[in-house]
Amino acid sequence: MIAAVETAALQVIQNARRFNDSETLWFPALHNIERWWSPPTLHALARLFAALRAVDETPVQDLLRVAFCRVVIQWSNAAFNHQSMSFKDSAQLSLNCAEDHAETIYHAFAQQVRAVLRGIHEPLLTSVEVRQQDSRQVPTEQRYDCVITSPPYPNRMSYIRELRPYMYWLGYLQEAREAGELDWQAVGGTWGIATSRLQNWQPEDDGFPLLTEITTAIHQHSPLLARYIRKYFEDIATHLRSLYDALLPGARLYYIIGNSKFYDTVVPVEQLYAALLAQYGYHSLHIETIRKRSSKKELFEYVVSCQK
Repeated sequence: MIAAVETAALQVIQNARRFNDSETLWFPALHNIERWWSPPTLHALARLFAALRAVDETPVQDLLRVAFCRVVIQWSNAAFNHQSMSFKDSAQLSLNCAEDHAETIYHAFAQQVRAVLRGIHEPLLTSVEVRQQDSRQVPTEQRYDCVITSPPYPNRMSYIRELRPYMYWLGYLQEAREAGELDWQAVGGTWGIATSRLQNWQPEDDGFPLLTEITTAIHQHSPLLARYIRKYFEDIATHLRSLYDALLPGARLYYIIGNSKFYDTVVPVEQLYAALLAQYGYHSLHIETIRKRSSKKELFEYVVSCQK
């Protein structure tokens, strides 16, 4: 496998070099795309991706696509010095643009291929299965004795917003509306059209006292944010109910989760998870603080654990 990936990577780079500016290149339909990449970088990435698409759809191509995604973000104008992704300032952009050229991008791709291959040298100790599934509808064909997960935090950070570069380049998104549609399906998703849908969303039940107290306080400042918190915990409640029947007796659950703050109201996410777990029949509840987060002083991460 490693030799096959190395050979294919060299061929991809050689084929990318053969493209010239007169040939039609495909670019993802990402809004304001030159905010993400300077024109020289964008054209080099497009050549590289065109060559990559010619590789047969095998595990070899999968690994090359991972390396390509790493180059995509490495050479983007995205900045990750805040809790949510932003863009570098104009001074930083001018420095990057001065060094952008195709050979530099191809060299970066070769480096990232080597990094990916280093990651597969050590074999997995067990078999792994990846499934596409809605966590609010957990299938019960198999039953499990342990769940370790870190759900989205209720802080209005959108995964689809952060993942757009990869999603567009790899063809999973074709237009902006699709990003909002996908985020609406996610727990706590509010990107694009999901925000407007949230304005008309209505809860299925009355919740419970602690959640009602929190959403009432937030509602005074923003009815939309209050509705967002309400929907987030309704999604989590649906997940916990669905999960119960997929667990073996005595199964252990571990949720790594962070609290959040809106205006002057701290949302004690760890307590709300514990309340929901108790409500749906889980026991031996325990909350452990594991670290302080690097944003607001009130924000921490926790492990909420329990047993069926």
